Amino acid sequence: MLRKISFLDQWIWKVIRCVASISYSVVLNGEVGNSFLPLRGLHQGDPLSPYLFLVCGEGLSTLLRMAAIRGDLKGFRINRHAPLITHLFFANDSLIFGDAKVHVARVLKEKLEIYAQSLGQVIKFDKSEEIPIYAMSCFLLSLSLCKELEAIMGISLVLWKALSIPKEEGGTGFQDLVKFNIALLAKQWWRLMENPGSLTTRFLRAKYLMGPIS
Repeated sequence: MLRKISFLDQWIWKVIRCVASISYSVVLNGEVGNSFLPLRGLHQGDPLSPYLFLVCGEGLSTLLRMAAIRGDLKGFRINRHAPLITHLFFANDSLIFGDAKVHVARVLKEKLEIYAQSLGQVIKFDKSEEIPIYAMSCFLLSLSLCKELEAIMGISLVLWKALSIPKEEGGTGFQDLVKFNIALLAKQWWRLMENPGSLTTRFLRAKYLMGPIS
């Protein structure tokens, strides 16, 4: 993977040395314990781990781009001025866009299997989120829908009020879904203001605006 994206052999060797020679020790009550060797290389939280994660993600991104160039994956545009979107990668999630057709599903499955076999990662097809974070980051949900979601989660109104008390005040810090929804939308607007050249900003400007965001 590193050679495919034109890293020098010297740098690749150093990265492999970092992964192969890593050791950890636990600090307990201010005392450093004996060091030990992990069985599976770098763990989450290691300073080098996020960079290697990005390199791995670039491999999957390249597979999807190649599929789009060949016409196997269409992606979508919201209008002719907007950029073509085939996939979006986040720190702990991925979104892949394509036509709801059997042959497209087969192409995606093939690319995901190549990616998994090459890097030893596993695709969690049964993974789901209890709280729809992505939808709440993009849309203002109605009050009735938020209450319905809370009911689906099996939490009564009285219990929810108790659970939503901040941790600093002795509660568990559960988010009120209505307020949580508004906070996520406000965060997205702040990102648009702070990053006018980002893909998201360009995408939304092409859809809803003709000029700069102000």
